Amino acid sequence: MNKKLTIASIFILFAITTHGYLTSHYYPLKFGMVSGKSVCNFSDTMDCDVAAASAYSDALGVPLSVFGLVYHLIMLVLIAVAWSGLSEDREKTLRYVFYLSALSVFTSIIMAIISATQLSAWCPFCILAYVWSLIIAGVLYTTAKPPFSNLSSDITSLFTESKGILIALLLIPGGSWLTHKSIQQRFGSDQFEKVVRSSISDWVTAKQYEFNIEPALSTGSGEQKFELVEFADFRCGHCGQAAPSLQAFKKAHPEITFKFYNFPLDGECNDAIGRKGDGISCRLAKSVTCASQSNSDAGWKLHDHIFANQRDFQQMRSTSEVDAKLQTLFAEFGLNTEEVTGCMDSDEALEAVRAQAKMGDDAKIKGTPTIFVNGRRLPRAQLLPVLNEAFKRATK
Repeated sequence: MNKKLTIASIFILFAITTHGYLTSHYYPLKFGMVSGKSVCNFSDTMDCDVAAASAYSDALGVPLSVFGLVYHLIMLVLIAVAWSGLSEDREKTLRYVFYLSALSVFTSIIMAIISATQLSAWCPFCILAYVWSLIIAGVLYTTAKPPFSNLSSDITSLFTESKGILIALLLIPGGSWLTHKSIQQRFGSDQFEKVVRSSISDWVTAKQYEFNIEPALSTGSGEQKFELVEFADFRCGHCGQAAPSLQAFKKAHPEITFKFYNFPLDGECNDAIGRKGDGISCRLAKSVTCASQSNSDAGWKLHDHIFANQRDFQQMRSTSEVDAKLQTLFAEFGLNTEEVTGCMDSDEALEAVRAQAKMGDDAKIKGTPTIFVNGRRLPRAQLLPVLNEAFKRATK
């Protein structure tokens, strides 16, 4: 294999790795099973989860990252076939590889335009995949002799002497679909469409509640067609897994209203629990409530950090240990440490958390997280397809 094709193959491997990571993160996010923060989320404007939670993340139900993974695998196989002697016409086979790379560049441009005009954030690893596509096409351009002059005859040839290439090309959508189905089965989604329908059916017929007290955190003006309300405990494992999916949905749909209410599983600040705990969940609830009162953006950052590092907080055994960590975070997020700590120690903060929890109890909450859309409980709302279907129905 000559030097140029070796370089192209290396960058194809980079593309496979990039799409592989995006695929490995897409499904846990979709099914509300993410553990910790994604390495692809750098800031509010550079966040892979926003792209994954958007309506542009898949084609015909198959994630674009899966298409990209299989697409580049086929390209790599064709390069190997061309240089192993298995291809009767090596130059023609390499031209097909170049055509694939050119199509990849075209797709990358389209997706970049969508990201710039339709999404609230950029996907850093998606950008990386676009760069790999440009480099691969640029290198392969010099190996196709000449690059596009044989395009018409090469397309015709697919149905005559180049049927092997045609089969390889058909493996891209076919292999992508099979890969998607296989991965979904690992997440127990054999009956997933039924789950979505069942959740939506229960939501449509559920009793409607009004959540009119001040939430711990909120986005949106409250005048949108879609209001998402979550009740959660910061040390609840299921809440921690649901948080990335809910946050990604919120960022992918900036037009919605999202209200976060505390429902600590501790009788110290939640009368519905009936027994006192160690006070840590209450302390975390008050910290986010007070941080948000001082600076709403900092409140959301604290919320995200606690859930992303939930295991650390679950292992803490005293409120003093929690306070020491929180004070560091207050400073990191630009908050006045004394002001927020004073708020947390006040009766007003305790009563605010109790009021949030009572409102949740009045809405018949039995566990966390519990999520409502437009005042009605939406079961399994930590699943992005359930949220997306509810969004379609509420905004049509």
